[in-house]
Amino acid sequence: MKTNRAGNMMLKVLIVFVVVILLIGFSNLDTLKYFYFPFVNHLFPVGGELHNKIVISEVMPNPIGSEPGGEWIEIYNRSSESVDLQLYKIGDSEVRGDLEGMYIFPEGSHINPGQTILIANQSANFSQRYGFRPEFELSESDPEIPNLTKYRTWSGGVINLNNNGDEVLILNQEDKLLDAVSWGGSNFAFTPTIPKPDDGMSLERKPANVDTHRADDWSILPEPDPGNVNLSVSTSIPQTPTATQLVCDNNAVLISEVFYDPDISPEPDGEWMEMFNLSDSAIDLGCIILGDEETIGGAEGMMTFPPVS
Repeated sequence: MKTNRAGNMMLKVLIVFVVVILLIGFSNLDTLKYFYFPFVNHLFPVGGELHNKIVISEVMPNPIGSEPGGEWIEIYNRSSESVDLQLYKIGDSEVRGDLEGMYIFPEGSHINPGQTILIANQSANFSQRYGFRPEFELSESDPEIPNLTKYRTWSGGVINLNNNGDEVLILNQEDKLLDAVSWGGSNFAFTPTIPKPDDGMSLERKPANVDTHRADDWSILPEPDPGNVNLSVSTSIPQTPTATQLVCDNNAVLISEVFYDPDISPEPDGEWMEMFNLSDSAIDLGCIILGDEETIGGAEGMMTFPPVS
């Protein structure tokens, strides 16, 4: 029993190490472009190149009236090339196999440079409110508008955006995460997250052609503007609590020691971890999340450091 337990704990130590390294983003490693582990479902690609030509540009999670019928998502091609959307997916299912929704674009779908595409929950609801039709819908309401279909390889649920906290994701042909936005109680895409919008307000990427994978990319739009993008410089959304924006470009932190099996103290009270700063400068620990939970939404623990750590 002791041997099995030690083996399990060593695996958890490895997982803790990997989670910390993933969450600090390897931002000081210029040569890294993509870094994925089989047990980590989603991680943004890093680097200066235009990896994700397609971005989420506006989301209506909390429409006035019918829900989810009035919900919609806008995507934008910020590149100079047309993109084939066949086998691309969009949804609010952040973990493969959960009960939320992931939908796949139909054959022949594409998006031109500088074009937006609107995916409405129901085209009839959308067109009644905004006076024009979206390019796609999720639930059949207009025979002239093509439907996205459920991508059951990922999940079998439906997209029903939670007003108090949820996320929207785009996956590529290989089910790798291209872009994501989260708000309210969900910090899937950002920490700190975006405040939840009030009734009838949308979340807008501003400017639409910039993606830094931070909440600062987004603004709350009191008057939604589907089909159009804003390329002007954004005024950041105030965070709660208001704090100086973290600068996480020097995160040379490693786990240097772990005490996972205390013999003379009750568990887990006697357990501890030690971290080591490899660099020659101070590091803001607000950039780091530490824990033993290897899967988003799992039942183990992930902890943040207090402000000014």
